[in-house]
Amino acid sequence: MSYRIYTTDALILRSATQGEANRFFWLYTRDFGLVYATAQSVRKHKSKLRYALQDYMYSSVSLVRGKRGWRIVGAQPQWSIWGELRDDSRKLAVGLNILSLLRRLVRGQARDVALFSSVRASFDELRTREFAEGELGGFELVAILRVLDLLGYLGSGELEEHARNLWESREWEEAEAKRKVFIKTINASLRSSQL
Repeated sequence: MSYRIYTTDALILRSATQGEANRFFWLYTRDFGLVYATAQSVRKHKSKLRYALQDYMYSSVSLVRGKRGWRIVGAQPQWSIWGELRDDSRKLAVGLNILSLLRRLVRGQARDVALFSSVRASFDELRTREFAEGELGGFELVAILRVLDLLGYLGSGELEEHARNLWESREWEEAEAKRKVFIKTINASLRSSQL
């Protein structure tokens, strides 16, 4: 019996040991949303998948769907969040906060290209931009508001529209100036999610 192989970009949100040499992965993928998948023998030193399947990696993964769920059969590393941001602990903390929010709020397997693209754009910004004093905090607020908005946890009021405009204009200092109001909105959205 042959299985169809699906290849998609994925953020590795976390993993857990499974058995003697296997690992279980939480992947946020471009084409399938949140996927739970197993990689066989990935913990062995001779495994070819080992370096492409580290926590907080952005990789191109090849998956097959079997009777017991998804299995990872191939992976190509693109970049590592940890590797690229480890020299700047503030940027790394922002990146990990975004991943934590995804783990908390994304449920089930549903394709959401807009959300995936937004998260990818957030990490591209973190990896390539030098933030001036006060900009990084504003960027984090707007990136989190963007995730909440795309998941449907924000309303359509003036404040939410302003946050959407800040995402487009990349005016992070202006977002920092609205910190208290944005944090209040984020907290209210998280409470209403009940997750």
